[in-house]
Amino acid sequence: MDQVKALLNRELIDTFDASTKINAEKKVAGYVAPDNLVMLAVLQAAHKALRGAGVHLSSHEPIPEEVGDLVCSALSETWKNPGLHANGLEQGELPEPAEMRLKDVEELQRCIDTSKSPFANIAPEHRWRMCLDPVLVDLLEKHVGGARENPLLPLVLDSEGGYLHGLLNGWHVSMKSLDRNLDAKLIAEFHQACRSRSVRGMNQCYMGGFDLFLGDNMTVAGRLELLEFARELRKVIPGFAVTSSKEKFQEFNRLLERAEPGSEVLPEEPSNEKAALGHPFISFGTMFSHMDRFVAHYHNSMQQHGLDDQQRLENIVDLCQKLERLHPFRDGNCRTFGILLLNHLLVRNGMPLTMLNDPNILDGWSRSEVMDEVKSGWARVMPYSMGNRERGKNIQRS
Repeated sequence: MDQVKALLNRELIDTFDASTKINAEKKVAGYVAPDNLVMLAVLQAAHKALRGAGVHLSSHEPIPEEVGDLVCSALSETWKNPGLHANGLEQGELPEPAEMRLKDVEELQRCIDTSKSPFANIAPEHRWRMCLDPVLVDLLEKHVGGARENPLLPLVLDSEGGYLHGLLNGWHVSMKSLDRNLDAKLIAEFHQACRSRSVRGMNQCYMGGFDLFLGDNMTVAGRLELLEFARELRKVIPGFAVTSSKEKFQEFNRLLERAEPGSEVLPEEPSNEKAALGHPFISFGTMFSHMDRFVAHYHNSMQQHGLDDQQRLENIVDLCQKLERLHPFRDGNCRTFGILLLNHLLVRNGMPLTMLNDPNILDGWSRSEVMDEVKSGWARVMPYSMGNRERGKNIQRS
């Protein structure tokens, strides 16, 4: 390992320069955030340094425990080397050295409960793909030399520190809970499991929300559905609104606080390319009750006689979108509802696993548009799965 560390600094500079050049050429622009670009450089450099020392990693073999220390060492070097900031990154933008939990990641990929799910058909060395942005992974594998063969690639989005480990843990909890009663408590367990850090203040009040951009996580049709959802929810959560900006949302809530009892205050709804969804300070207990209300509506819808797969899929997407737009958690909402819950419900209904290009489309795309993406996601999973091909094709034709 000393020999590897001796090679690391040289490889780190070369690889970082190559990675920034790729970004400058716009091959992956808009997809690789600066901290993830640093992480990519670090992982590529660590892999090349290992090969230079005669250590050849394989995705089919356990990763040596020392590699985690090597990656952390490489991240530490980025803080010290001014040559790594040549592309304009400020030192503060570089990710903190974090425990990579390589052994835990490997163990989770092998041990996810697959006895009752299509996960059994996905090779353990590819299960990480169900956690990360498939567009980013595809671009990196196509445009970054050696990325496809680099078994450290799954950690490229792990610059948060434990993101991949958290989602794999979420998959584990989700797949072993297929026989449990589906309610807000179970969904909250999915969220807790997939968080890379402990969640604090679950019972406290907090203000939440997110931005939406037309052509990204919002469409014209989706905006209309989102506005209708906000109007309905505002009947029970008065400050819940979709406005043209965060400033307009805050202004709306200030007007609401000063309004006379019984008077009607309406938010300025968006009509341009940007929108902001927000809710006032609400306790998690209140959010929990609304989650259960949405889940109860899902159960009632699923109990209707004679539902076909298309109608079941519509009910699944409807629940996931409502919960995502409710935004009950401080963070981790998208991975909870757009990855874990969505696939959990698909499996419960005998449908294939899916891999959305961007789970954030649940925010502001229309229900039918998200359904189409779910079906496209079945095709993305197929190269890594030998099962459920015909079922997916049949539902896509309906």
